[in-house]
Amino acid sequence: MNHDHLTALPSSAMLSKLLRAADSLNVPTACSRRHWLAMLAASCFGASAAPALAVRPGQRQSHDSGVSTREARDDAVRQLPLTKLSMRDRNRVSAVVNDTAIFRRMPTQTIACDNRLYQFLVNNPDLVVSIWRSLGISDVALERTGPNTFRTDDKQGTAGTLEILHSSPDTLLAFADGSYDGALFSRKVLGKTVLLLKAGYYQDNNQTPFVNCRLDAFIQIENVGAELLVKSFQPLVGHFADHNFRETANFVATLHHAAEVNPGKVEQLAGKLNDVSPVTRQQFVQITNSVSARVSSRDESAFVEPPQLARKPASNSPVRR
Repeated sequence: MNHDHLTALPSSAMLSKLLRAADSLNVPTACSRRHWLAMLAASCFGASAAPALAVRPGQRQSHDSGVSTREARDDAVRQLPLTKLSMRDRNRVSAVVNDTAIFRRMPTQTIACDNRLYQFLVNNPDLVVSIWRSLGISDVALERTGPNTFRTDDKQGTAGTLEILHSSPDTLLAFADGSYDGALFSRKVLGKTVLLLKAGYYQDNNQTPFVNCRLDAFIQIENVGAELLVKSFQPLVGHFADHNFRETANFVATLHHAAEVNPGKVEQLAGKLNDVSPVTRQQFVQITNSVSARVSSRDESAFVEPPQLARKPASNSPVRR
């Protein structure tokens, strides 16, 4: 099942490699460790916030593990943007949702990230995977085949296609269709996955941007025997899905921090991403440069503020946009 670009990364190996990669981008190690100790899809991952992800002043949402409850599933179904889809896509999504072998709501992640960078990465998962490959984090391949379509192969038996059906600032809906042919099962397993990624945005009193993101996955398995086996291991499947969604989200946060403190290194990295289009690379560089410029502007404003007007930042008083 080709949602594995969010869930197939080995945790310990990826952690150590990302810490080394962060060092190559001059990201402070302590900052990286803080992200990873908190620990895609996607598909990898506006102005308006999803109601379920809204953060009220003085609050921080943090969930240690995801859930697979009926209540969470019903809530996810209600949030599917079916009215925004064509009849064909609506039927494809409904067929999977109505015949789901495994549902998982992964834990909401709160990361420091500019909303423009986040949305760009969500809509360009091929660039995210290309960065992983360039840094030696993963061998997963994700090739863009159209404006919203991708072909994926994890080199370990999982292959398929991914299509972004709907994308708005607070909602992304993707459809994955793939197969697994490896040592875990005696015959090829076919499956389809509907991925619903929700996001909310806010700034704290220091004007630091934050993103709340949450991923719901509806997994349909076509082989009856495999479906029964996978269901029996659902808690383990959910655990690994939660873990790697945290990794993916925190990778985005690490990349954002690198753009803030060393945009030149990020631009050098972008120049190595030969398996994505030059236009995409250029857009990525422009966005990361704007992140750095925003930080510089914020720091200059703080510097010229008269001391008698300076206020001690509130540690837990985010301001919704």
